[in-house]
Amino acid sequence: MIIEHVKPSGWVDTGEPGLIQPSEVAGLVHVVTLEPGDLIAGPQGPQGVPGADGAPGAAGAQGLQGLPGAKGDTGAQGDPGLPGAAGVGIVVDPVVFGFGAGAGGTVTQAAAKSAGVTINKPCGRINVAAESLSGIIQFNVSNNLVNASSVVIVSMVGSGSLSESAYTIDTFVGSGFFGVTIKNQSGAALAEAIPLNFIVLSAAVA
Repeated sequence: MIIEHVKPSGWVDTGEPGLIQPSEVAGLVHVVTLEPGDLIAGPQGPQGVPGADGAPGAAGAQGLQGLPGAKGDTGAQGDPGLPGAAGVGIVVDPVVFGFGAGAGGTVTQAAAKSAGVTINKPCGRINVAAESLSGIIQFNVSNNLVNASSVVIVSMVGSGSLSESAYTIDTFVGSGFFGVTIKNQSGAALAEAIPLNFIVLSAAVA
């Protein structure tokens, strides 16, 4: 601690050792300067009550994508599947082209030549009824192998008792069926059973 005496304005020193002018004592100022270590720290106070939790911080940016994992082991081989149904063979040789034995089927009309029939085969025979015909008749053949891009060929089976030259046969196709038109151009009514062979060919239009 440093203590200094600051003399008031108008101070007159009498020069007498150890004496101060009584009239000026009141104006004398003492200046005290504290130095490090002059103040003694008191003991540490008790810990204060914890403050409330602060608000959550904003979410951080998404991290970088991790590296791909290692490839897993190959699984065990599965059991063999059941055998598929036997397919219908197509005959191709230098002499003939078509479907082999077992591919076709036969269907017979009811009493009327206009009666529709159903046969879901790629080839076969349609036995047309022996109803009398003097003009034109048309009937449909339902067949789930036929679509609007198919080509269906129909031909009459000749025999010694059939007036083959009296008839013309035309066909057209649709989705799930084909139509057959028979025209008797002889000018006379004919009551004959007419056997027709057919084959369905798959085709593309684009």
